[in-house]
Amino acid sequence: MAHLDADVAAFVDGQLSPDATEAASRHVQDCARCREAVAQQRHLKMRMQATCDVRPPASLLASLSELPRTPAPQPPPLWTRVLHSAVWGASGVVVGASLAVVLMAYVAGAPGRGLGDAVVPPVDTYAADFRAAAVGGGDTARPVSNGQDIMTTARMADLTANGWPCHGTLGHDLERVEGRLQAEGAVSLTYTDGTGRLELHEQTGALDTERLHGFAQRRLGDHEVWVRDQPGMRTVVWDAEGVVYTVVTDVDDARLVPALGDLPAAAPRPGLRERVGHGLDRLTGWLTV
Repeated sequence: MAHLDADVAAFVDGQLSPDATEAASRHVQDCARCREAVAQQRHLKMRMQATCDVRPPASLLASLSELPRTPAPQPPPLWTRVLHSAVWGASGVVVGASLAVVLMAYVAGAPGRGLGDAVVPPVDTYAADFRAAAVGGGDTARPVSNGQDIMTTARMADLTANGWPCHGTLGHDLERVEGRLQAEGAVSLTYTDGTGRLELHEQTGALDTERLHGFAQRRLGDHEVWVRDQPGMRTVVWDAEGVVYTVVTDVDDARLVPALGDLPAAAPRPGLRERVGHGLDRLTGWLTV
């Protein structure tokens, strides 16, 4: 029989089968090595049985007595665990960088102020002339002012063909009664329906809204415009396709909106997706320059 080795403890404790116990007993009688191992195991067992009861120290008992009164530690909130996760931390960096790029693209995609130099039309002068004509009985055949020339029908038709609207009629019933070419190249047109009057002034450039004081932005029909209401008159300003338009009138919205509909409108403001896309195109162009 081979040495008992791992079966020494089972032999001493009587956990072997009867046949195995008998075989082990015969082997121990002939094997000094196993006999010594069995003796050591029995001695160890006797010492463990003779050892007095082990009592825990008082400090340990005191600590254990405090356990019921100490609340169990709470797990950290879900978002704390998520934010401390290495995977989500890396994802957060990617998301943050993406948001930064989108924000930069949104800013870069802002629509430009328009074609031409930034200008502010002489709205106070236009309003004063309109008021003076009203006080004079609305006489549209007033003398030509210095630096102004009355335009012929053919001249106004030529201007219309070249992007300066000099329509014979605006809206439903506002008929053109006069056209003037000012010294600085601006075009001034007068329309009336017999009771109300509308003066339209056109000049090259882009409207400088930051220096346009006393006006509020509004939407009239399809037009995004800047409006100033004064007693007996309204001044409306906007720009489109490189021309700044100024309307001074005393007609109501029912006649003004159709009249504006006959004139060019500013390009619509881009939506969020269109603006971001335009901004990304700009950023790409800047990086590849």
